[in-house]
Amino acid sequence: MSLQPLGGGYWVGADGSRIGFGRTAIHDSAEVRLVVGADPTTFRPLGFFWGADARSVFHQANCLKGADPKTFKPLNYVYGRDKGIIYRGGLPAEHVDPDSFEVLDSGMGFEGVDMGAWSWTGGYARDVNGVYLGGRLIKSADPRTFQSFGNGFAKDANHVYLEGKILPSADPGTWVHAQGCYSLDAQRVYYQNHVIAGADAVSFVLLEPLQRCQWWAMDAKRFYQAGMPSTESQYVAALRKEMANCEELIKDVETGELEKRVRRRGIAGEATNRSCRLGESAGRAEKRPLAIVVYGGRAAARVRDVLDRLDAAIDLVQPDSKEDLVVQVGLRKPPLCVIEHKTFGVSDGVAELAKRVLNEDEKPIKWVEAVELLDELERASSLTKYVITSHTKGFGIAPETHKAYRDHTSVVKVLGFINSALNQRWLISRIERLYLHP
Repeated sequence: MSLQPLGGGYWVGADGSRIGFGRTAIHDSAEVRLVVGADPTTFRPLGFFWGADARSVFHQANCLKGADPKTFKPLNYVYGRDKGIIYRGGLPAEHVDPDSFEVLDSGMGFEGVDMGAWSWTGGYARDVNGVYLGGRLIKSADPRTFQSFGNGFAKDANHVYLEGKILPSADPGTWVHAQGCYSLDAQRVYYQNHVIAGADAVSFVLLEPLQRCQWWAMDAKRFYQAGMPSTESQYVAALRKEMANCEELIKDVETGELEKRVRRRGIAGEATNRSCRLGESAGRAEKRPLAIVVYGGRAAARVRDVLDRLDAAIDLVQPDSKEDLVVQVGLRKPPLCVIEHKTFGVSDGVAELAKRVLNEDEKPIKWVEAVELLDELERASSLTKYVITSHTKGFGIAPETHKAYRDHTSVVKVLGFINSALNQRWLISRIERLYLHP
């Protein structure tokens, strides 16, 4: 089933019979989900991942019960309103005053661990009664003077906030958000919600490039990487890695490889995991192409980039629950499986997890470590090798867990930032060895 883009994350089937949502730059998924109940003849995107037809309003692929499509207006990626109700995600927002309610940012931000992927924080909003983050009241915040600076940073006349919590000892009168995870006031420099001990706020500057080199900075005394003391030689080494990446990109531009990748990503292909499905049956008896199974959205985005560079006929399969992960590994027997070290363990999968977060479901979300899944995965396929990635400086993995990974001979590598130049080159080499030149 080929798809045609409508805009705002929405797609329509080539036969005009179905509406789907997904595969956007922010909402990074290899799949397009069916928007159940949407009327393709009257459906229109409204922006910010909202859509409507003649009868209903939709947030992503979810229908809002009772919302009025004639008066509905999106406010940001999470909030919207009709003539009398404020909606947050797929449900009416509770305990807010519709007449004075306003959003203060886009509703999106970077995740606090490495600022490398979008996070559904819900953003800051306010009404006459208070300030809200993700639908929760921030009791200490002053709605009259409150300002949002994006990425979870905000301040009012009395405090500075990160993700709704007061930034310790920060002076709102002199505080500024520098960029990414860094902020500072007249006396202190902060990385996320931590004071960088010994940093000089007067001479502190950010260094380029920022995100791809993990947020470098310096003051008159030393260099810093992701808020930790570092050295000039380490910064130069990071720059050399970045230069190597740029040289590869220049080569891809000059040879036309970049244009080929962009064209391929803009074309909706046949109904496979990598080229998207829209409610089509997956039970056909056909020979499956070689696949890499990747569990985790950020890891999947990086592996997809690698596959595009290799221009190889390899499917990227992205399970949406740990149960589906075991099924896909057992079914496809992939030579390689990439798993994020810490993953959600809910049986309902990604879509249900997102709905529970947005709708403030009190049912606890269980997080599991990849090491807990390896025994079952190895029983499902004895042929598969595993790469574990954590997206955290220093891996974020306890020493005893590192040892547990080493005890599994199927684990060939434990990575930190999978999108670093060094790790990407290693991943390309491993895929070529396992898939292209076995």
